[in-house]
Amino acid sequence: MRAAAESPGQAREHTRSWLEHFGFPAEAVDDVELAVNEAVSNAVEHAYPPEVADGVVEIAGEVEVLPDRWRQIRFWVRDRGRWRPQPSDPGFRGRGLLMMAALMAEAIIRHGDPARGHGTEIVLLTPPVPPASS
Repeated sequence: MRAAAESPGQAREHTRSWLEHFGFPAEAVDDVELAVNEAVSNAVEHAYPPEVADGVVEIAGEVEVLPDRWRQIRFWVRDRGRWRPQPSDPGFRGRGLLMMAALMAEAIIRHGDPARGHGTEIVLLTPPVPPASS
C-alpha cells in the first residue's frame, strides 16, 4: 500500500478481517491489529522524507500451526525508506515500538540498505492462540 495517512486504517481493517477469517479470538485480534497499526504508522510517518511521494509499505502474514495445534501468526511490515533512531526524549509520542513489544510474543526490527531498495522490516509474532473451533 502507499505510505499515506490512510494506510494505518486500511492495515487495521485488512488485519482484522484476515485474523477473523482464521478464527482468531477477539482479544488476540485487538492486540495484533494495534501492533500492525503501529508498525504501519511508523513506516508511513518516519521511513520517507516529505519529498518522497511514492513510498510504499508492505504487509505480509503467515499462519504457523504449532505441534499442539495452537496457532501463531508472523507478520512482516516493510518499507523501502531509511531508519531513523528514536529521539532520546520522544515527548508524548514515540511509544509504538514499546507497544508492539508488549503486545506480541516477538517484535524484531531489521534495518536494510535503502540504496538497494531495502528499508526497515518489522517482524511481529503473535502469542499462541488455541486451535480454531470446528
